[in-house]
Amino acid sequence: MEYGVTNRLQVGVDLSSQNYEEEISQDSSKWNTVNLGVLYQIVESNSPFALSASIAFGIPIKSGAQVDYQPTILVAKTLHRLQLHASVESVRDKSSFQYNLGSVYPIHRFWFPTLEFNGQESAWDRSPLPHSGTLSTPSART
Repeated sequence: MEYGVTNRLQVGVDLSSQNYEEEISQDSSKWNTVNLGVLYQIVESNSPFALSASIAFGIPIKSGAQVDYQPTILVAKTLHRLQLHASVESVRDKSSFQYNLGSVYPIHRFWFPTLEFNGQESAWDRSPLPHSGTLSTPSART
C-alpha cells in the first residue's frame, strides 16, 4: 500500500511472502518480511527531468534475520506522450544492485503499453537476471 503525503513525499508498506516451497514447508507462516519505504521527489518538473530518491527497509517477521535496506534513485522524462524512466537500487542483503529501463506510451485513455528491461548485478554473478518487484516512477510533468 502506498500513500502520497504531499505531491513530493510518498510512504509505503507491504508484506512479502516466501518464494520457495521448501522454505514454506519449514514454517507454517508464509509472511516473512514487512517492507517500509519513503520516496521523495527531488526534481518535480520535466525540465530537464523528474528525479526521485527512496529508501525501503525490509524488517523480518521471523527471528534470526537481518533488517535489509534498499536505496533507490529514479529518473523520468516525458517526450510528448512517451514517458521514459530509469532506476538503480542497491540491495544490501544480496550484495548486488538492480537496474530498470522502461518506457510507457499511452494509447487512448485506458491502455498503457510498457516496455521494460530489468537487470541485476551481484557479487557472485555478473549476468543480467530477471527482476521481480514493483517500480514506482516519478511523474515527469510538463
